Amino acid sequence: MLRLVTPSSSQSATIAARTAISCERRLPPVNDIDALEARLKGAAPAWLAFDMRLMMQRYLEDGAVATPQQIERTTSLLGRAPRSYRDFAAETASEWANQ
Repeated sequence: MLRLVTPSSSQSATIAARTAISCERRLPPVNDIDALEARLKGAAPAWLAFDMRLMMQRYLEDGAVATPQQIERTTSLLGRAPRSYRDFAAETASEWANQ
């Protein structure tokens, strides 16, 4: 099994911030998987809502911060160190701008 990982905890911070906002707005909490799936079924096919439910459940159970061993394995598989989504987006935008 290949785990896609990130070397930073910024995603965890984002989830924590969204949870705080959800509480203030009285929205269902981020960890309410049933509510997530129900909301998604209103805007997407049932199979996609179920798939998103499974992905969020895994994220809630395991988190997004990689262990040093996971980063080492991912680096080996990619042939380079993992990068943040922000860096990926900036590099991709730069490449597109130069085409």
